[in-house]
Amino acid sequence: MRRLKIGSVFKTFEHHIFLLACLFYLFLWMMRFNYWYALILCAIYWFIRFHDSSIILVILLFLIPAIKIPIEGTSYRVQDVHQNYIVFKKGSARFLYYTNEMFYYDDIYLIEGDFQPITSSKGFFSFDFGAYCREEKIDYEILPRRITFIKEGKSLRHYVQRYLYHHLTEKDREIYLRLLFGIKSDAFADDSFFNVSGFRITGFLVILERIFSRIKRQKRDCILLIIHCFIALFYHFPLLITQSLIYRIVKMSQLSSINRLGWSILLSLLLFPESINRISFIYPFGLRICTLFYHDKPIVRYLFLMITQSIFFHYINPIELLLFQPFYQLSGLLIFLAWSTLLTPFSFHIFFDMMDKIYNFIHFFRIPGSIIGFGLIIYLFLVLLFPKEKRLKGALCLLLGFQFFGLFHPLGEVSFINVGQGDSILLRAPFNTCNILIDTGKPNKEKVLDTYLSSLGIKKIHTLIVTHQDDDHSGNKDFVVKKYQVENVIEEHRESQILHGFQLYDLNPIQNEDENESSIVNYFQFHGMRYLLMADANENTEREIIKQYPNLEVDVLKIGHHGSKTSSSDYFLQHVHPRLGIFSCGNYGIYHHPNPEVVKRYKQYRIDTLSTYEEGDIRVLSLFYYNLLITSTFRIAVI
Repeated sequence: MRRLKIGSVFKTFEHHIFLLACLFYLFLWMMRFNYWYALILCAIYWFIRFHDSSIILVILLFLIPAIKIPIEGTSYRVQDVHQNYIVFKKGSARFLYYTNEMFYYDDIYLIEGDFQPITSSKGFFSFDFGAYCREEKIDYEILPRRITFIKEGKSLRHYVQRYLYHHLTEKDREIYLRLLFGIKSDAFADDSFFNVSGFRITGFLVILERIFSRIKRQKRDCILLIIHCFIALFYHFPLLITQSLIYRIVKMSQLSSINRLGWSILLSLLLFPESINRISFIYPFGLRICTLFYHDKPIVRYLFLMITQSIFFHYINPIELLLFQPFYQLSGLLIFLAWSTLLTPFSFHIFFDMMDKIYNFIHFFRIPGSIIGFGLIIYLFLVLLFPKEKRLKGALCLLLGFQFFGLFHPLGEVSFINVGQGDSILLRAPFNTCNILIDTGKPNKEKVLDTYLSSLGIKKIHTLIVTHQDDDHSGNKDFVVKKYQVENVIEEHRESQILHGFQLYDLNPIQNEDENESSIVNYFQFHGMRYLLMADANENTEREIIKQYPNLEVDVLKIGHHGSKTSSSDYFLQHVHPRLGIFSCGNYGIYHHPNPEVVKRYKQYRIDTLSTYEEGDIRVLSLFYYNLLITSTFRIAVI
């Protein structure tokens, strides 16, 4: 009787492994909010569905992500090397170290210093390096006092990297490091879809499969499996290569297609539970699911590629996706040529340069924008209006139309972008008919700012206002001017100006050598709301403003100097008394902004405050007769 029960348990797993894999994926998403609620909900669903003892194995399976392996060892090994940072590994933990110095894979170091936990930055669209570190199991950032070399690495990738640095010319070294290890220099710092997603290495395996295509299948599968294992070992089993290896092994079994896919997903999630929202996990398995269930409808695969590209990369490139398969294989061919010519006098620069030119040409077909916006509701409604047999084609055409014309983000807005310790405020008319950017944040926030602007489908900044020349306000000025075709740059005081329908007033009469005191202070009205952006103005500036404008009243105040005690005086707050104050600031432990006394002062005057450090991006959207305030932590208010 017991054997029958055990047999029925495994039979349940055998027939429903794909469902279990999908449920486990959903569980990993939910456990980020509450582990035990996620476990209970998934267990209840499984038990109601099957009513057998397989629930015990399901619960045991879902307990695995809760297991924490203690950190062991006293030395740090170089795990990953990147352009401007490296990752050390100690036991099961990983540590981030920012540096431009040269480190070799698998060298051993002794590190003395402080270790700061890596936190996620908050933003609607921003590149979240903290989330990336979580997915890569990177726990801390190293702030070293001393780094001592102990022992040279003995791995094959160590010797290959050392050979590249010591035996090749600078140009050759940059090419090989980019292709074989993904280490990009400034000269080749492209963001090609195929390079950033890591498909080039699995494309290399496809090229090898074509080379061995004339060999009998059983023998060919064995050879390719050995090569795949070697490549996984060489790169120390990264996500994309490991899950491809798992799929290759499972594919050799006698299981059905759906069960093979289920086992592949489940095993990959068990090994890489943090990878659930990574493009290198979602793309390959998403494509396999589309192929399995919609093999006769390639348009489904194309739609999937476009939607995920829009979400993860904040643009859609229909030409790039249309040529996905040939480019996927061409990327692999470059890897094959790199390995083939590494120890020979032959050069493949001509092929590399040709591919770069092709990538640059295709880059012009990018349509910036993310589908995550209020227009998505309208898009889905319109798709449902199509007859069922024409719905997929209609969805594809509408997607391209919405993306091209910026219809996913139809509302006007005033946005306080989370650029850490700095300022960057966007004034945007509906459908991007006018875009005004006030300040650009620090240089190290270039990616965050670029992602936010491109996600809204912004191709042009009509006016850029730099309130003063401090690095945290003007750090990305040159980048914005170059990429976003800025028509007008304002860096000097102007009493009043009409900019594409927006009328802005500079209220600061002070012009001296003190950058903060002389900041451009912008006042404007938008959709019935009055805004005052104080930049880094101090108490002297506040007093002068009130002298000239004694009846000044505002609804939203961008608090001066990130909440420093040099601003937000009692005298100033008593006069303007805003309904909402916004601190644009970074980590308090580093910058000590906002000052506790200033925060207390706002509470005394019963002025609500929000902080970009705590709330991420803060947006005030114009919505018919109201204004909708929404933060990237999903705090919502109607104003």
